[in-house]
Amino acid sequence: MKIFKKLYLLLSLAVVLPFASCSDDDNDSRFETIDIPSELLAEGIAVEPAGGTTSFVAKSSVPVQTRIESADVDKDGNPTDASWLTASVSGNIASGYTVTVAAEPNEGKTARSAKVHVFAQNVARTVLVKQTSAYVVPEPGPDATIKDISAIDLAKLMTTGVNIGNTMEVPSGETGWGNPKVNQEYIKGLKALGFNAVRVPCAWDSHVTDKNKNTIDPDWLARVDEVVGWIVAEDMYAIVNIHWDGGWLENNVQNAYSEEINKKQHDYWTQIAAQLKRYDEHLLFAGMNEPGYNTDAQAEQSVQNIIKYQQTFINAVRATGGNNSLRHLIVQAPSTNIDLSVKDNYIKHMPVDPVSGKLFVEVHFYDPSDFTILEKDNDWFQGSRVKWFWGAANLVAGSDRNSTGHDENSVATQFAKMKSAYADKGIPVILGEYATSIRSNATPLDKHEASRALWNEVVTREARKNGCIPFYWETGGDIHRTDGKAKCQYAIDGIMRGVQASAYPF
Repeated sequence: MKIFKKLYLLLSLAVVLPFASCSDDDNDSRFETIDIPSELLAEGIAVEPAGGTTSFVAKSSVPVQTRIESADVDKDGNPTDASWLTASVSGNIASGYTVTVAAEPNEGKTARSAKVHVFAQNVARTVLVKQTSAYVVPEPGPDATIKDISAIDLAKLMTTGVNIGNTMEVPSGETGWGNPKVNQEYIKGLKALGFNAVRVPCAWDSHVTDKNKNTIDPDWLARVDEVVGWIVAEDMYAIVNIHWDGGWLENNVQNAYSEEINKKQHDYWTQIAAQLKRYDEHLLFAGMNEPGYNTDAQAEQSVQNIIKYQQTFINAVRATGGNNSLRHLIVQAPSTNIDLSVKDNYIKHMPVDPVSGKLFVEVHFYDPSDFTILEKDNDWFQGSRVKWFWGAANLVAGSDRNSTGHDENSVATQFAKMKSAYADKGIPVILGEYATSIRSNATPLDKHEASRALWNEVVTREARKNGCIPFYWETGGDIHRTDGKAKCQYAIDGIMRGVQASAYPF
């Protein structure tokens, strides 16, 4: 009985051993039962970007099998997909086993590699297959000549702008929130609608390849460069920023100052500015998006941090030289809130640009919020109601969906604050975002659409009258993302009526 148990155990190990050993020996084994040319083991196989098949002979005294494993990892250290490579085996012991590997075309922007493990019983050999990419990062053209003009003079040239929202700022990637990748026809369509400026919200922290060095993926830098190039080629103005991006920056300004955050701000802007340095005055940089603000005991700390991180942004861009020595830069008020922007703790201690007359300040506007951005009833606090109708002519008698706060006069009052605090002192304002949600369930729908159109018109008009360049927040609801044509023409018409009815005060 004891002899039978020992024999059974040995047979079990003999079955398990070949499969257990192949995963971790990588060309080191106790027995020579597979013979593969030494140059293949040392140098691997190079596959053309177009793909194709190649083969090699493995001599073995027993049948062989293959297994493929990726040799690359993603930015989080996880193995990448290796399905682009397959392997098959033919032949016999007498003639040798021919291992044929087949690679698909590499349509990506980077090289890739995978391991082909060849194993027989308790021995494994590994051949590395490397495939290059046909993509070549285009060499940037010569630096355009940037005009040495003031921010006020540049503001006069920007009629009205629009955001490419929920796209290039998505941490999971450009298409992660349902929009298609930006294309050139879409940019041309924005110009045809009447916009001559485009704000490009961008994620950067989620595109880092080396977290120890804060290294931005060069492919992502090239992609942003490509989109900016399409905008500038249409003689439009572009704003590139560091957007929310998981909140690494703007969600932390109300906490204690962080040297780690400040270093990221410095390192990212150094790379962004260097990549995009060749563009002329058609490109502007914005250091943040909506820097957080704590209205309680940490209010002063919030403002001080915002100013420090913005100063780092300015210094980093200017240090890259070239056209960035004259680049127009945009700093954000606390929470990009109009009332906070005119408080002494910010306006009297704004970051300092060593280059005079190149600075803009940025605010956003979403008043009244129950009409513009509230998603559902009782969403923020008990008793809050989504409002469908705005503007005296559009209110519906007896409806509890009428928005009666922040009427046309209050809109005018808010933007007048920006004129007296900034525009009148030579600092034009970027109205980086403003928009209203589409309430498709609103009844009557025509009154809701008229409300949205009027709100767009009034905000655009009052912003421009008071020295604020408007950039409409658009996420694919009002404008088709494939060709830049209007989905909701009434909303675009409202913006353009606001442009026609106004002029900048400078």
